[in-house]
Amino acid sequence: AACTPTPRPNPSPRHALRTPPRQSSSAHVSLVPNYGAASGGYFQTSIKVPHGHSGRHTTKMILHVPRGMLSVKPTKPAGWSVAMSTYDLAEEDRYESHGSLVTTGPDKITFTADSLDDALHNDHLLNIPLQLKLGCSFKDQVQDDYSGSNSVWQGQHTLWFKMEQFSSADEDLNHDKVSPWTGAQKDDAEGMSPSWNPPSASGVKACPYLIIYAGSRCSLDHSGTPVTGGMDWMNAYVKPAENMDAVLNEQHVITLATEAALDAQESLDGVYASGATLLTTTNTLKGHDSDIDALRARVAKLEGDNNTLNIAVAALALAAAALGVISLLCVFRVSNKKQFAYSISGLPIVTNLPTLSATKEIDLGKA
Repeated sequence: AACTPTPRPNPSPRHALRTPPRQSSSAHVSLVPNYGAASGGYFQTSIKVPHGHSGRHTTKMILHVPRGMLSVKPTKPAGWSVAMSTYDLAEEDRYESHGSLVTTGPDKITFTADSLDDALHNDHLLNIPLQLKLGCSFKDQVQDDYSGSNSVWQGQHTLWFKMEQFSSADEDLNHDKVSPWTGAQKDDAEGMSPSWNPPSASGVKACPYLIIYAGSRCSLDHSGTPVTGGMDWMNAYVKPAENMDAVLNEQHVITLATEAALDAQESLDGVYASGATLLTTTNTLKGHDSDIDALRARVAKLEGDNNTLNIAVAALALAAAALGVISLLCVFRVSNKKQFAYSISGLPIVTNLPTLSATKEIDLGKA
């Protein structure tokens, strides 16, 4: 099927932004928006990249462009280098642009931080605007091993933007940790849709996606008959959408529900991870029961020794108090003998004793 997208001026680019993370459990790469792109048309979106491995900086990202995408123009983040590799387009997918025949399409886009300071820190998100030009033919079917980049998923024609996110811990930018956001999904033969996030045993994570629809811009050869509009999906002609509002509303609802489901799953995974950590800690403690019992015995002994010490301190305090009382009595005895005697014996003390001469007179009188 020949493919001739209708050209259109490119929209003005937006800046790549580093922003604080949303107050959400979201921790996955996604396109924003990720629905509403028409075959043969242009579409502007941003790829949102969260932090990578905990305690590390994201220093490199490789974006695998899905087949059927004729052009991708990313906005270069400040402090990053951007390189793009291409592949040869099939003859029926080649197209004219500004009077020249375009024979290659975008394959991979590699983003590399120039230094650790320019890298994506754990506390931020990186939003990279992308200007897309969609083709009219999509034949890279997603397989059971998550390979491929085109599929019908949740009943929608979906393009998968696989990304590998690399993290570094030091200035060497060794990119030694990778998060594979490459789990492209597809509906099964019965039309059942798997969840966005593949099983953990698969070794891959939820892949960014874009839901598209058959637009009105393509010129196709359908079974030998030239047609305008629609798209070629796995060598089958898909007619252009008739009710655009209904199509966009359905796609919007699907993406909102999908995002909410993955957020909930990530929250539950976080709770499970916390529970698993607690269980591991508990089992570790159980393995040291004898050590814990010995520690408890030592604590009990220390508590007993502490009680003895408290009693000794109290006795010492009482002895000191008694010594203080005795010292005060001694001082009182020396300084005021009469008052001391009265205080000790409880006997009244004559304060006005007769003089010696008066005593003699009394004695003489008696005589």
